[in-house]
Amino acid sequence: MTTDLEDKANGAAGRPPDDDQALAELMSLAGNRREIPKDVERRVRATVQAEWRQATAVRRTLSWSLPLALAASVILALTVILQSPVETPALVGTVAKVESDTGRYAAGDRLQVGDSLSTSQAGGLSFTLGNGTSVRLARN
Repeated sequence: MTTDLEDKANGAAGRPPDDDQALAELMSLAGNRREIPKDVERRVRATVQAEWRQATAVRRTLSWSLPLALAASVILALTVILQSPVETPALVGTVAKVESDTGRYAAGDRLQVGDSLSTSQAGGLSFTLGNGTSVRLARN
């Protein structure tokens, strides 16, 4: 059993009528729409606008934050790659006493890995290692 509304929607012969015609008939059956109260319309509009602003704010933030994050990552990577570590030679000991003025060492000079020690014919050199051991070099 069908209702009058279904009969009108399906046409008199039981086949679907033209879409525009069916829509027009349904709209005429529905009648005129009630007027929406102004306060309800304002609340709906304000709510929709607030949601739209929030959604577009996230998009605006993402549109500039991703390139900024990528640029920062590139700068950080280049800094790490290009910055060569400054290696300070390990301290071996300290010159304690110079017996002849050779001009090469003075008391208090630091001796580092790779330094070569020599004395002149007239003098000698003594130094203290990092562990407290004292070493004396006599003249060449």
